Amino acid sequence: MAALHGLKDMTVDGLMHLHTKMWDEDLVRSIFTVRDQEEILAIPLFLSKTDDTWQWVWKNKGIYTVKSGYDYLLKTAQGVNGRLSQIGSSFGRLKYRQR
Repeated sequence: MAALHGLKDMTVDGLMHLHTKMWDEDLVRSIFTVRDQEEILAIPLFLSKTDDTWQWVWKNKGIYTVKSGYDYLLKTAQGVNGRLSQIGSSFGRLKYRQR
């Protein structure tokens, strides 16, 4: 475990050869169990470099809105013990302070 101490702040890109867009197999095999090695090395790497972005997967354009969050809440609540009506009616009873 002491050898892993230096890996505490490592990110996934540290397991790759960024210039060739390939996994650093020696490093992956030296850190992970055989099962995890195979799982990691089976993940394909993209050849083009793109920046990471945040996206709301429940909206076509990937942009979060209060309405899309509310719609998601209603959809998921329908499957939770029929609590949709309880959640919807409770919004009307919320108390708030005026500023």
